[in-house]
Amino acid sequence: MKHITLATVFLSVLFIAGCNQNTSVPGLGNTTEDFEAEYGDNEITEDESTYDYTDYTGYLTVSFDDDRATKIHLDLQALERDAFFSEEDAVEQVRSHLPDDVTEEDRSNESDYSELTYRSEQILEFVPEFESNHEDATITVQLIGEEEGYTEALLLIEGDSSN
Repeated sequence: MKHITLATVFLSVLFIAGCNQNTSVPGLGNTTEDFEAEYGDNEITEDESTYDYTDYTGYLTVSFDDDRATKIHLDLQALERDAFFSEEDAVEQVRSHLPDDVTEEDRSNESDYSELTYRSEQILEFVPEFESNHEDATITVQLIGEEEGYTEALLLIEGDSSN
C-alpha cells in the first residue's frame, strides 16, 4: 500500500509540474532579474537597457523596456557548430525564448532570410502595453543567415508601447 501511495504522489507531482506554463528559459516579457538568475550578471554595463548573456542557445543581446525584455538577438554561430542552423533548428532555439502559448500566424522565406509572425495572449500579462487590436501581442521573429543556413535570430514584440 505504501508503494501505491508514493507512486500516486509522484505521478501527481509530475502532472502538476507538466501544467506549468513557464518551463522555457527567460525570453520575451521576462525581467532583468529572470535573465540574471538564469545566465548570471550582464556581460556589458554601458547601457542599462541592453544586456548581453551567453547560454546554451548562443549569445544573447536583450533589450528591456520598463524592466521587461522586448527584443532579443540570438547569435546562433556562438554555439560553434560545424553546420549552419536549418530553419527547423533555428525555430527550435527561438521558441525556447517565446511564451508557451504562441501560435504561428504567418511565415515568409527567402534564400537567406525568414520572417515568422506569432501571437500571444500570455505575454500581455508581462507587457500589457503591447496589446494590439486583436487582444493579444504580435511577436516577429527574423531568421538571418546565408544560403547554407541561419546564423542569427531577432525576436521582438510588435506594437505601440507608448500607451
